[in-house]
Amino acid sequence: MFKKVTVSFLVILLASCASKLPASYIYVPYSASKVKVGVSVIETGYTCANESFIHEKGSLFSTHRSNNIAVYIKHPKGDFLFDTGFGSDYQDQLDNMAWPSCAINSHKHTKIAGNEVDAFGSKEDINFILLSHLHWDHVSGINDFPDAEVWTTKAEYDFAFSDDAKKPAFLKTDYNDPTIKWNLITFDSIPYENFDRSLDLYDDGSIILVPLPGHTPGSLGMFVNLASGTRYFFIGDLSFSEEAIQKNAEKNFFAKAVVDEEHKVVRQELNRVSFLAKKKPELIVVPSHDGSISLKIKQYPEFEY
Repeated sequence: MFKKVTVSFLVILLASCASKLPASYIYVPYSASKVKVGVSVIETGYTCANESFIHEKGSLFSTHRSNNIAVYIKHPKGDFLFDTGFGSDYQDQLDNMAWPSCAINSHKHTKIAGNEVDAFGSKEDINFILLSHLHWDHVSGINDFPDAEVWTTKAEYDFAFSDDAKKPAFLKTDYNDPTIKWNLITFDSIPYENFDRSLDLYDDGSIILVPLPGHTPGSLGMFVNLASGTRYFFIGDLSFSEEAIQKNAEKNFFAKAVVDEEHKVVRQELNRVSFLAKKKPELIVVPSHDGSISLKIKQYPEFEY
């Protein structure tokens, strides 16, 4: 009788523990890409904030460089930008916000991705813009690339054009131009790392997209696998800080209340990414607003391969 009760107890205990684990612990074997794909960062603006405002375990005595970036991906089958950072209409977009939003969102505007790309190449080299999500500070420069397609998920597109997408996070004037050529992404039911769905963008293992909902309903993340063996995981605004990923810490309560659409989903995806970061410490996780990480990547026009 004692053995039966003990076994039953262990089964219940294990089942209970399993229910608290991230959604998937099944990892797809990773093979380094042999494709010469390049990655480069364009910092379009920044501000400095107390680390305690960035995440719930942040230090009161540390400063966080919160920057806005465009990520330039160079691939033999076509180049693209992951987000645009601040564009040429930045000041008009800021003026379109009521106080105090305009003050909170004010940054030192450093570069415009469109101008940078033109200075060292041509904007025509950019085949498309892939958006982590449609918040204004990630889509600000869309109209600086009129010939490029704009890629996002259907969930993100539908939400961004709905009445639920409010200012200041969503500025519809940034993306409601009828001439924009939209391409809506569909993920395949193919696991990648600890994600149940993914999209191999070029079918060569170099660029892998995964859903990262929560901050917005259709947010996505991007793995970049270089031929050198270096791996990056760009996570958009799931978190503002790589330190927060390591500590599995959510955003500061005020920031979370203001910017995240689905708090429980953010918690679920943060668990997933934090677990992955600990499981694979060689993977470099890059939040969109963490200058301590993104500024270590080659800055445009230099590329890392």
